[in-house]
Amino acid sequence: MDGNILIVSHSKRIRKLLYDYFINFDLKKRFKNCCVLLINFNQLINKTEIKLIYNGELDKNENRTEHNYYDIDTFNNLNIYSDKLIVPNNVNIFLIRHAQGYHNYNNTIYRKVKDYFQQKSLKDPQLTEVGKIQATNCGIFLNDFIKIHNIDKTKFILFCSILLRTRETINNILDELLIFNDIYILPCSHEISHIKIPEILNKGNGKCTSKPTDRILYQCDYVFSKIHKPRNIIWDYYQDFKDNNVCNNTNMIYEAYIIFAKLKISNKEYIAELRKKLIH
Repeated sequence: MDGNILIVSHSKRIRKLLYDYFINFDLKKRFKNCCVLLINFNQLINKTEIKLIYNGELDKNENRTEHNYYDIDTFNNLNIYSDKLIVPNNVNIFLIRHAQGYHNYNNTIYRKVKDYFQQKSLKDPQLTEVGKIQATNCGIFLNDFIKIHNIDKTKFILFCSILLRTRETINNILDELLIFNDIYILPCSHEISHIKIPEILNKGNGKCTSKPTDRILYQCDYVFSKIHKPRNIIWDYYQDFKDNNVCNNTNMIYEAYIIFAKLKISNKEYIAELRKKLIH
C-alpha cells in the first residue's frame, strides 16, 4: 500500500513517541507550534528516518524562552532514525504539532482569558487568532513541499486528536492544500495529561462550536473550510478503541496505519495480522 498519512497531534505526545522509538532524541527538547516532522523508510540505511521539515512558529506572548527549541539544522544533524518503528517504504507520515491555543499564552494573558470566559479552566481550548495564522502558514509550506516532491494529494489519509485545537489546526492547513477528504479522530493522539480519556462526548448540532468552551471534548460531524465546503469528521475508529486509558503505551502512528489499511483493504485477516506485526 502506498499513500500519505497526516496527523495533527500534541507536543508531549509527539515527544514521547520520538523518545520511545528514535535514537538521539532528547526528551527535554521542545517543538514550536505547527512544526512538521516527516517520517518514512530510508532504503539506503534500511531504517525508519525522521526529519524536521518545517520549524513552526513561536509567539512572543508564550513566554517560553527558558525552553530549548529545536531548529531544522540542529534536529536533522542529530541523524535521528529508528530500528523499532515499522514504516512501509512507500508511505510518508507527516506529523504536526497543533497551532497556538489559548492555553499556550503566558500566565498573565491566560488569567485574563480565564476571567473573560467566566473563570472556566478551558480544558479544551481553541486556537488563538495567532494560532490560526500559524496553521495557515504551515499549510502554505506543506502545499509547496508537496508540489516540489511530487507527492500525490489524492492519497492523503487525515487524522487529528479529539481536542478542538487539532481539529482547527488541520482544517486551516487543509484549506491551503485544497484537500476535502474526511478527517479521522485518531485514538491515542490526544495530549498526555492527568485527564482520563474518553470523557462523555458532548454532541453538538453537527458543526464544531465557534464559542469558547470549558469542556474537554466537543463532538462534531464536520468543519467548514474558508470556502464553505464541509469536511467530515469521522469518530468511528476512536469510538471502536475500547480502552483509551492504555494510550501511554500505544503508538499513535501504528493506530493511524491500521486505520489507513482498513480504508484500503477489507480483508479482516490481513488487518489482524498487521496489528500483530505492528503492536509489539
